[in-house]
Amino acid sequence: MTDDLVVAATRLADVIAAENAALAEFNLPAAIAAGAGKQRASEAFEVALRTQSASVEPGRRQQMETIGRRLTALANENQRLLERAIAAQQRVIEIIARAGRRELVARASRYSAFGAPISAARPQPIAISARA
Repeated sequence: MTDDLVVAATRLADVIAAENAALAEFNLPAAIAAGAGKQRASEAFEVALRTQSASVEPGRRQQMETIGRRLTALANENQRLLERAIAAQQRVIEIIARAGRRELVARASRYSAFGAPISAARPQPIAISARA
């Protein structure tokens, strides 16, 4: 394993760890920022893998295995946290959509049995926070 590959793998692992920390706290702006860094680190790691031509030196085998285990564990955790964040956002979207549908129904014209319009109930305010 060349130094370039070790550096690229370590950088990728560090970026994924940072994204995982942000996702664990539901800090979506930080997770999004880390996602851009993860893309660049992934590309650098891929280039380092493709240009790796030397065989693994016996003294570096343990280092490679350690980095590989760390990357695998971080990637698995990243997948779990991303799925959790997506599910949470989906629930928020569904809540907003339901509230919007209720509002439309509340504002819809209604008529009494004799055909006279019935005034719709006054709409209730909805508050939405942009903070994650």
